[in-house]
This record gives sequence, structure tokens and C-alpha cells, in this order.
Amino acid sequence: MRAFLFSLQFLTVIPLKLARPPEVRDYAKAVFFFPVVGLLLAGMLISANLVLTIVYPPLLASLFLVILLTVLTGGLHLDGLADTFDALNSGKEQEAMLAVMRDSSTGVMGVLSIVSVFMTKVFLLTFIPRNIKSFAIAGMLVTSRWSMTVVLRFFKYARQQGKAREFVQNMSTPVLIAASCFAAIVSAASFGIRGIALLVVSGVVAFGFAHFAATKIGGITGDVLGAVNEISECVYLIAVYSFSCLGGM
Repeated sequence: MRAFLFSLQFLTVIPLKLARPPEVRDYAKAVFFFPVVGLLLAGMLISANLVLTIVYPPLLASLFLVILLTVLTGGLHLDGLADTFDALNSGKEQEAMLAVMRDSSTGVMGVLSIVSVFMTKVFLLTFIPRNIKSFAIAGMLVTSRWSMTVVLRFFKYARQQGKAREFVQNMSTPVLIAASCFAAIVSAASFGIRGIALLVVSGVVAFGFAHFAATKIGGITGDVLGAVNEISECVYLIAVYSFSCLGGM
């Protein structure tokens, strides 16, 4: 239970206060709960969507859903996305890129990345068929949080210190397997065998992006994890919409 609360505290703005600071073992266990937290967030968004679609037209309802998700996560992942894209497009050396990520200001590429991701999610949630929208929300949020566990397992941390460093150092294969099983069960329950395909596609894209970032900055950071999460959400929704257009959902 403590590991779950720690994971919830790390990934959301839900007000929680642990009785004592997290220990080394808490970091390892907390990573397993990343996709579990995604499912919890999905429950909140699906409930909100049921109300919003009664009151508002689809586009406006989807806009409010994405805003709600941003509020619940404190914009943590969007901030990481912006910092990562600012750094990767800075044309600077490795250490300078890491410094750009630490800079509190947001550049043009960072703003464009946020706007692009935000609009992508709003429009896809609007046009994904209503009968599978709840499943799409659940799959999106579980898969994106699972994608972070993949990246934590296979890439080193780029800094000597940082919020995500302990997660990287204490990540293990058994934790990844457990998190993957949970994500696969949710995906399969949502879309059957196609759900597994959606999971794999999102994981491959997340791994590819993390590999690209790691070659540029010498590893991953918390910002890269945030970018992975946002990109995975978009990839998942794009794949769901594509399948639905082809009559596969």
C-alpha cells in the first residue's frame, strides 16, 4: 500500500503525505504501480466523460477531459515534454542540453510540443467512436504509464542527481514483467488481441524515442519520462482511431 501511495504521489497532484520518506525498496515497488495509477486516472476521466457528454458537444467535452487530466497530473508530463523538446532542438552539446532541461523557461519548440500533443488528444478523443471511447481512455492512460516502466528498465540516468534517478537505479526485470502483465490484461480487456498490439506499438515508439534522447544527452531524465508518457498517449489514441477507421474496433 505504501508503494502505491508513493507512486500516486509521484505521478499526480492528489494530496498525499507519507508517514516517512520513501526507502530504496519503495522506489522499486512504486514503479509497478505506475500503470495502476494510470487506471485510477482513467476511472476519474471516464466518470467525468459520462457527465460531460450529456451537457456538452463532443469537442468541448474532450477539451475538458484533457484539461482535467492535465490538472490531475499537475502538468508534470507536459512540462517534461516541453523541456525535452527544447533541449533536443537546441543544437547544443550534451551538458548544455541537460542545462536547458533544468531551465524553468520554455522555448518555442517546447510550446509547440505542448500545443501539438494537447490538440492531438482533444481531437482524437472527439472523433474516436463513442462506444469505445472509455476503453480508449483506459488503454491510453495505462499504456503510457507502462511505457515509462520500459524506459526505466532499459536506460541509464543521465544526471548524478534527480527525482527519477532512484527509480532508474532500483528498477528490475521482475518489476517490468509484473507491470507489463497488468498493462496487457487491461489492454486485452479493452480491445482483445488488438489491445496487445496497441500496447506493443506504444512500447516500441516509447523505446525508440527514449533511445534517441539517450544518445543525445547520455541517458534519460525525469523530463524524458514525461515526454515518453505524452508521446505514448498520443500514439495509443492515433492507433485506436486508425483501427476504428479500418473497421477493426
